[in-house]
Amino acid sequence: MDDPFILGWGSVALSCLCFGSFAVPIKMKAVANAKVDPLVFQTYKTVWFFITSFFLLAYNDFVFSPLGILNGALWVPAGCFSFTAVKILGIGVAQGAWSGIIIGISFFWGIVFDEKVKSIPLAVLAIVLLTLGVMGMASCTVLTEALTDIRARALQLEEQRDKRSSHFLEEVKSLVSDDGLAMSEKTPLLHTRGQEIVSSEEKKGNQESSEEKYMKIWKFSVRKELVGVFCAIATGVLGGSGNAPLKYAIWKGEPAGGIIYLISFSIGSMMVNIVMYIVYAIVLYFVYKEPIPTFQLKILFIPGSLSGLLWTGGNFFATYAVIFLGIGIGYPSVQASLIISGLWGILYYRELKGFWSISLWFVSAFLTLGTVVFLSQLKA
Repeated sequence: MDDPFILGWGSVALSCLCFGSFAVPIKMKAVANAKVDPLVFQTYKTVWFFITSFFLLAYNDFVFSPLGILNGALWVPAGCFSFTAVKILGIGVAQGAWSGIIIGISFFWGIVFDEKVKSIPLAVLAIVLLTLGVMGMASCTVLTEALTDIRARALQLEEQRDKRSSHFLEEVKSLVSDDGLAMSEKTPLLHTRGQEIVSSEEKKGNQESSEEKYMKIWKFSVRKELVGVFCAIATGVLGGSGNAPLKYAIWKGEPAGGIIYLISFSIGSMMVNIVMYIVYAIVLYFVYKEPIPTFQLKILFIPGSLSGLLWTGGNFFATYAVIFLGIGIGYPSVQASLIISGLWGILYYRELKGFWSISLWFVSAFLTLGTVVFLSQLKA
């Protein structure tokens, strides 16, 4: 079977299955409790990508392209940013945000490399619809989290009210038992004390809320949401450009421009990962006087390896999608992997709750799938 259409879209489907599942191990309880450093988890992915890429030599001759180092310099930081974005924003919001950016960036590179489509206006329309579908699925998580936060805040306020009432009653009993004060003298004291209790509780709540919303970066306190959004945007920009070196190699007719390019990519990624880890460890130890992050093999070997193998499989099939369909159509279509990750969230992790959240997700999923089918008909 040599039909580029079937091979290309078959690769998209398999890539979506793998890419949509590679983040599942990150949400395992053991990983969450271990407080894993992003670069450590990324290293597991890099190592498995490096090892498995050499299986390509079973049916290809070894060819190395220096472009693989550029690819590694794009992918390894993107992997660290994605881990942090998921940790702060959640998998639905983070992956939805960077997938939308990847779609736009990938389509831009398709134009740069003069990839042919039947109609540019229809292709642009398809990209816009695909982005809307992806962002729609991501917004479902936001809706669910907002409703959960409202319920949690209501319960917190109720607990604070009960606590204030309890403290206030104790003060009343204390003042009433004091025979030396007339009732007219007690009333202002009761009012003042009640205000002090309310003010104390509010200050405590505001302080706890402030500590939860901010994180330390060097000497600055930055809102966690801003850090998460920055990491999601960085993931999208770097990830959307990740296949540009491969496309350039194909465009230039380099020997390493086919599937064998993954070996160059994996070697470059391993080189970049090692350098980043060494520099990171030196800065942590000598500048910030903090311990060097360990690989926690007992806890992370299985989830880290599983995530690395799933990502490697997704990247393998995504590369074939780019080869057969082009970077402007093939890679944006792979972002439909958010459907798979969304199903994991709904059926297994129960991240989405409520009729409207789940309904919006399915409408967005059907829009995404329909747009991918529509996009498949635009390849010239």
